[in-house]
Amino acid sequence: MSKVKILSLLSIGLLLSNLLLIGFIVLQKPIHGGPNGPRSLILERLKFDKGQIEKYDVLIDGHRKKIQHTELEIKGLKNTLYESLARDSNNLYKDSIINAIGQCQIKIESIHYKHFQDVKKLCNENQLPAFNALTEELASLFSRRPRTINPR
Repeated sequence: MSKVKILSLLSIGLLLSNLLLIGFIVLQKPIHGGPNGPRSLILERLKFDKGQIEKYDVLIDGHRKKIQHTELEIKGLKNTLYESLARDSNNLYKDSIINAIGQCQIKIESIHYKHFQDVKKLCNENQLPAFNALTEELASLFSRRPRTINPR
């Protein structure tokens, strides 16, 4: 087999693999529940009525503001931590900043938990079984890593 034929076959193979990859990326369903993220997934699963949706949207707005504020706090602390590398700060200073970052992360988890307690309060008796089933996936809804959500 000539070198030209081998290179042609190799080129065709690479082209096909690239096309398959592009097709996979384009056709893949969003994992996070659509354009509105976890909101649309939760609304779909819990089947909220119009009044519940309005209350839920108010909860989401408050939740997002609290999370964004705390994430900004973490970002500032991380900047301070890594800037201390240039100053050769002592370990006590470094440990106190790391501890403050940990406290902010605890605060974030508490905010998430309180948010879902409030969502549960919006549910009527018929929606509680769907909410309880949803609780098994809540950790993945707010994870920054790729998540897999079972469609129901």
